[in-house]
Amino acid sequence: MKTQPTRLSADQISFNFDLIKVLSIILVALGHFNITAGLLWAPISIALFMFAFASGYFTAQKYHHSFSTRLFWKNKIQRLSLKIILIDLFLITIFVSASVEGFFSWMTLPSLFGMTAIFQWFGIENSSPFGFGLWFFAVLILFYLVYPVISKLIEQQGQALIFIISLLLTLTILNYVNPMPYSIWLTIFGFLWGCYSGRFPLFLKPTILATLIVFSASALLIFNLGLGVKFTNFPFLLMTAVFCSLFSLSFAFPKKAFGYLAHLKGCILEIYFIHMYIHLYVNPF
Repeated sequence: MKTQPTRLSADQISFNFDLIKVLSIILVALGHFNITAGLLWAPISIALFMFAFASGYFTAQKYHHSFSTRLFWKNKIQRLSLKIILIDLFLITIFVSASVEGFFSWMTLPSLFGMTAIFQWFGIENSSPFGFGLWFFAVLILFYLVYPVISKLIEQQGQALIFIISLLLTLTILNYVNPMPYSIWLTIFGFLWGCYSGRFPLFLKPTILATLIVFSASALLIFNLGLGVKFTNFPFLLMTAVFCSLFSLSFAFPKKAFGYLAHLKGCILEIYFIHMYIHLYVNPF
């Protein structure tokens, strides 16, 4: 008789992704220092996907039964505004003490809120010292802006499946016709796949998923490093990331071994905003 995979409790899934988000932001931060340059591009791409997946998954879970745009944005503003204000005050202190140029640029205001990347996508360079390297945060805010529409599109599973497949095809095409210096298309799909999984989660045996992760990651290494084929990077990264997301919904990460790391979840935004300036001004490598 076949056994069904055991579904994790909501508390265990929450712990899994608290841990994943902490490990992901640490990996992303390390990737910006010269000591790890070029070594972590694939794990970092997957880490960004997992971070986006967690945001989409828990957003869809929290607002599954009823959705109020007003309440949604009230919660987001309350959660993010104080942290961003404190981070900006800290950065202002650093910039003033270091006499950094461009402090009073017109770009300072949107950059204070991490929106620099949106201007850069249209070829407008940031003349302010704020907002450096915050493209993921800009995508996160855009995700929150369009989530009221997404929530309508994923109400029914059939419609949601058509939506997610259509977006996957679109983002895959964009990855090849408009390549970016960072994994924005893969990350955007992470948000959308997280939303879909938050409404219609797929549970598979961890052993099967672990095998699929090893297979897709190995294929990525073989084609990229062994054969020098770069064209297959996106599909193999995508497969590895999707299998990792499903694994995180099916395998219970040990709390005793990793509980101390999960406690850092309250500092993720601070690490993300500030680590780029450490790289710029204090990088010893």
